[in-house]
Amino acid sequence: MLWFNRSKGLNAKTDNITYTHLQAETKNTRAPYERNEFGGNFSGPISLPGVYNGHDKAFFFAAFEGYQFTNSSLTGSNQPTDKMRSGNFSDFEPGGICYNGTALTLTDPTTGASLGSNISNINPVSSKLLNLLYPHATDQSICPLSGNTNTWENIGYTQSARRTSLRLDYKLTDRDQLRGTFLHAFYGPYPYNWTDSLVGGNGGIGEHDVDGILGWTHTFSPSMILDAPASYLHLLVVRLPHRTDVNFGSFIPGLGTTQNSGSPAISIANASSNPYGGSITSTGDSGGGHPGLEQDIQFSPTLTKVFAKHTA
Repeated sequence: MLWFNRSKGLNAKTDNITYTHLQAETKNTRAPYERNEFGGNFSGPISLPGVYNGHDKAFFFAAFEGYQFTNSSLTGSNQPTDKMRSGNFSDFEPGGICYNGTALTLTDPTTGASLGSNISNINPVSSKLLNLLYPHATDQSICPLSGNTNTWENIGYTQSARRTSLRLDYKLTDRDQLRGTFLHAFYGPYPYNWTDSLVGGNGGIGEHDVDGILGWTHTFSPSMILDAPASYLHLLVVRLPHRTDVNFGSFIPGLGTTQNSGSPAISIANASSNPYGGSITSTGDSGGGHPGLEQDIQFSPTLTKVFAKHTA
């Protein structure tokens, strides 16, 4: 049996000097961290009292391994300020934090009419997506288009793995042995941080592995051995999507039921002709659920011959 643990309680707190850009509530706290590795094995002869005694012929080895790791990553992004989220873009006017010498003019795309610096009729779908996918800026005094990051987050994520294996050995004769091995494993998901905590933060790659091996070993002599294993591998690789907790088709008209769950790719950009150019932020590619299946069958006999020691 084995178990290894490391907890955030043994780590140092986040200090104010190194992470001055973090929100006040995240300073002087310990970032998420929990690591557990555990497992065990059991082996011996196969014996059923009164039925079968394989003390000298049949043997088994069973093992289980587990891994659970919760960590965090300091991630920076540029997010709309609370004023912008409410439709107030006065920061692009003279004196505002985003003003670069040319005032921003907002135009109604349906009528062409000027909206000034305020939008009162925000599309409800856009508003819902904004709240679902874009966190609030942690520093409201920095313009998201200034080139300086205005949002810092400690994003937690969890990695896991489970593996179970069983091996059986059987002695046919003094020269022949049979063996069988079965492996069943879940690896992942192995998350990676996205641009911020709400875009998905933690998509990931996962593997589901089933592996079986049958082998025969024959001893011709103390110096010549034949080993003939045959194996089958069934490996399913799945890319996990972001935000599987939200049914986007329930509030985006016309989207309907998507083939793979997760948030759609969305980009909120300014017109290329305006003086600020580019985009405020983007969810990027957050699709997923695309499986990849690999199946392999192998037979690889090996004949080993040990020659007598000699010198040139």
